[in-house]
Parts: sequence; C-alpha cells; structure tokens
Amino acid sequence: MPSSTNEFLEKTLSAQVSIPTPQIPKPPVLVGIGGTAVNLASIKLSLAEHDPQQIHGAPLSLQEITNQIRLFRAGTINDRLMIPGLEARRADVIIAGAAIVQSILKHVGVEQIYVSTRGLRYGVMYDRFVMHNPTLSH
Repeated sequence: MPSSTNEFLEKTLSAQVSIPTPQIPKPPVLVGIGGTAVNLASIKLSLAEHDPQQIHGAPLSLQEITNQIRLFRAGTINDRLMIPGLEARRADVIIAGAAIVQSILKHVGVEQIYVSTRGLRYGVMYDRFVMHNPTLSH
C-alpha cells in the first residue's frame, strides 16, 4: 500500500475519532464485535476454519492489531488471501477495518479488546436483563 494512502487513512481516522464527544470515563473493558474483530482474532489464532467458540472472548492487544496491520500492508490482496484465519471476502477491507479498531483503542486509551461473536443485540440484552438484575448477575 503506498505511503500516501497510509497517511491519508491515518489522517482521516485521526480526524474522525478526535471529534469532540461527551466526557465519559475510560471503560474497564472494550468488546469488539463484527467481521473485522472476528477476523483479527481468527488470524491471531491461525484458524483454518471459522470457530466461534475459540474466537469468542479472545483478547486482542493494540500491539497485535498494529502487527496485523503491518502484515496486511506488506502484501497485496492476493497475499492477504493466504493469511490463515482471514475470510477471503475481507481481504480487500481488512486494512481499513483494523485501522479503525486501532484508532478507537488509541483514542479511548485502552490496550486491548475482547472479541465477541455474539453481536450487539446480545450485548444489549445481556446489559439490560443480566447486568442490572441482581438475581441473574454474577
């Protein structure tokens, strides 16, 4: 990937995550959901086949994400297709997705995320009905 493209991506993401937002405390844990997070965890685990049980709950550090971005940028889309754990249909968009995750972690000041294969609806339901219900929470 040309350096000018990398610079453009970094400037754009920096501008987007720097938009003033209400002051909120640093979250104790960040959870990554969706295709990018799942693929980054799958790559970390070198999975030959998608395995939600192995991926769910996997931690991904900011350094691991940075290293994966370097790996993605070092090759072509065809090279990315050979990376164990990366879905073929994500080979063309994984750099942008990983860079977004990286930017969010840096902006929030968190060193790692945990990957969920269950999605946003599950998290909302868990928060609503388990976390705030003393009879169900741990």
